[in-house]
Amino acid sequence: MWRVLKGPNNDWPLALCDFSLINPEDITLNDALHYKRVGENSLLHHSEAHRWYYLSDMREDDLIVFRNVDSEGEMPRKSAEHFAEVDH
Repeated sequence: MWRVLKGPNNDWPLALCDFSLINPEDITLNDALHYKRVGENSLLHHSEAHRWYYLSDMREDDLIVFRNVDSEGEMPRKSAEHFAEVDH
């Protein structure tokens, strides 16, 4: 789940990619370095096939729900690729 702490959030909205349009070769796994552990993250490489969506004027009572890991803590084959987009 993701929501803004103070809205409206138009300067750095959260964008989500339609996962049905992501091919396995679009993703590269990489290490996520933390203070006391090493995890895994993924890098999504650009593709013209990708479609991105975001909510404009998002307020504190708006909520986005997306899947990043399964109930075992493992990343599913297709997860919600997302990033904070600079809105110019």
